[in-house]
Amino acid sequence: MKKVKKISSSMDMIDISDRANGLKEGQVNKEELNYAREILKTEKGEIVLAISTVGLCGNTSDEELLRKYLFGEMSGVYGEFALVALCRYAGLVDKYRDFIKSLIFSNEESHEYIGHIKLAAIHLLPEYMNEYKDDDIVCRVCEIMLDTGSEYRIPARYALVRYFNLYDYRNNPTIYIRILGDNFDERDTKHIVELANARHGCCFFERKDSAKN
Repeated sequence: MKKVKKISSSMDMIDISDRANGLKEGQVNKEELNYAREILKTEKGEIVLAISTVGLCGNTSDEELLRKYLFGEMSGVYGEFALVALCRYAGLVDKYRDFIKSLIFSNEESHEYIGHIKLAAIHLLPEYMNEYKDDDIVCRVCEIMLDTGSEYRIPARYALVRYFNLYDYRNNPTIYIRILGDNFDERDTKHIVELANARHGCCFFERKDSAKN
């Protein structure tokens, strides 16, 4: 009978994750990757760190292992991390575009997967739009940014900044400095809206709260 190699439980998942994310020097070896996979299989241990490590260092065969945290019983806790791992780290965004779009267009009352997972979906706008055209979703994220009553307006703003590549501080230093904070500057908002209108046919002119005045 073939012996099953026991995976050491003394490995440091924080250290492994740091190396997987490029925060520390060094590669993640096969044994360490299998340790992260075992955490996800047994649902015991540093699950969030294991999700990112498997997403970054694994392969397409790990999709089902990550999907159970996106759609399974623990989706409410780990769904956001699984969605990012599948789409940003594992590069499987093509398979999840419909799901991302349904989240971004969903209302809290009408969608099962709401909360942090919707926030993650908004953050994935640049990955969603990579070599893909969807004017509606860009306009929707812009609409969320303009809605002063939305709890997702700051993540929406951040996603649009990434998508429109407004981090080029050498060419646009004032936007780079102000855009990083939570405080909205109307000059930045105007600039983002102008880009959305010009590139994606959105028709935004005023903020929702000012339209009533």
